Amino acid sequence: MVIEFDRDSCGMADDIDSHKKTFIVSTWTTIEEIMPMLEQFSFFPNISGGNKVLWILYNADNEKILTYNASNRQTEFHTDKIYIKDICNWTDKLHFKHRLL
Repeated sequence: MVIEFDRDSCGMADDIDSHKKTFIVSTWTTIEEIMPMLEQFSFFPNISGGNKVLWILYNADNEKILTYNASNRQTEFHTDKIYIKDICNWTDKLHFKHRLL
């Protein structure tokens, strides 16, 4: 399964490059396996002031999937869906929005 992650921009300099990352994963990849994969590929930018930002993952149906606190690297899940194939539903795209803490 091909899955595309995208995220909001965090500032003007952050708009220079695309934020999209595409991965090939098994349909049985779990939601818990997502964050280490994204961290390994430096998906999230460092934000000045202590990286105090909350990243919120949504699917194409605008369902909140998880929140990731970048300052302490804690993930909280907001769905009972386990597998990435169930989270994505009808599309292969997931999007992170951010909120400063």
